[in-house]
Amino acid sequence: MRGKIGFLSHFSVLFLISLLGSFLILVQKSLSYISFIKLIKEIRPIEYIRVKKYKKVKKIPILKVDSIEDPFIVGIKNPYIIIPNIDEETKKIVLLHEVGHYIKRDLFLKCFFEILCLLYWWNPLVYIVRYYFSNILEIRNDLIVCNELSEIEKIHYVEILLKMSRTKALKRRGTLSFFNGSFLKIRISSILNEEQKKQVNIKLFFFLIAIILSG
Repeated sequence: MRGKIGFLSHFSVLFLISLLGSFLILVQKSLSYISFIKLIKEIRPIEYIRVKKYKKVKKIPILKVDSIEDPFIVGIKNPYIIIPNIDEETKKIVLLHEVGHYIKRDLFLKCFFEILCLLYWWNPLVYIVRYYFSNILEIRNDLIVCNELSEIEKIHYVEILLKMSRTKALKRRGTLSFFNGSFLKIRISSILNEEQKKQVNIKLFFFLIAIILSG
């Protein structure tokens, strides 16, 4: 009986530590997000892009921030597209890619994984899964965008990826990791190889099934 009580006591302590950790991470992330949103709201958009989604037209502001390296989209209800200092030709490709994330509701999926990391912050496997899933979403988005492009435009899309990767590597003084380099190779191969396009969709499907079953 004492052993059982002792076990429950230890379990309760671990559970409380887990809850406390989740709460602290939630507070930290919430404050960071609120601060970031306030900051970007002070930046004047360089332009707006109109996106049609489910018969509704959304006007998404585009902000230029010189201090960032990678473009990204933020905000589920009221999204913003944040881009670094890039030329007009690169910007067109970047906007196509980021709008693709919005149309396919990738932000909801990424938010779901952030919640998983919040709840299971003590489990390193969750962060690995989030990393791989994020990469799969990037590849899937590449394929969706490139599906509307000609072969020459696809090659140009790949050239943009390579150029941005080189720029990032130079800014980091050559510290671009092998893992990121491998991921870039997979993205390029998926764009140019028809067979790998099917494999990406299959991987994404089984990835989601595995998450649902494990939950």
